[in-house]
Amino acid sequence: MFAGEFPCKLDDKGRFAVPATLRDRFSLPDQPSVKKASLVKSQQEPCLWLFPLPNWYALLEHQRQHLSEHESRLFMHFMVSEVSEVEIDRASRVLVPRKLRDHAGIKEDAILVGMYDRIEIWGQDTWHTHLSQLEDEHEMALGKVLQLPSIKPPFPGEPSHL
Repeated sequence: MFAGEFPCKLDDKGRFAVPATLRDRFSLPDQPSVKKASLVKSQQEPCLWLFPLPNWYALLEHQRQHLSEHESRLFMHFMVSEVSEVEIDRASRVLVPRKLRDHAGIKEDAILVGMYDRIEIWGQDTWHTHLSQLEDEHEMALGKVLQLPSIKPPFPGEPSHL
C-alpha cells in the first residue's frame, strides 16, 4: 500500500528518484534486485500513475475478465496505449517520457502521492491547483472525509467505537 506525499525533482533528462521508503515495492517477485513499473497517463486528472509491474498486470487481467469485448477494446485503446513500462535504474531513477510529462504539467518539481495501489505523479503547480479546486468543490464533504476514526482499543468495560 502506498501513502504519503513526496516532493521530488526531475533532472534535465526527465528522471526522478523514487524515495527510499517506496523502492522495494517495485521489486519483481522472482528477481528482487530488478525494479519495474508501469507509468500510466491518468484519464481522469492531469497526473500520471506509477504501478508496480505485477500490480499493473493484475489490473489488466481483472479488466479483461470483467469488461465486455467492446469495453475491453476501449480500455486498451484509450488507457493501455499510453502506458510506458519503466525500469527503476541503479540510481533509483524513473525516466518519464516527454509526452507523459507534458500531460501532467511536470517540469522540474513534482509531487509523488501515495494512492493505495499506485503512486500518482503530479507537477508541483498542478498538484497545488488541484488541491485548491478540490477544497472549493467539496468543502462540505471534506469535514467528514478528513475525520479519522479512533483505532485505539477501548479501555476494559468501555464500548468499542468502531
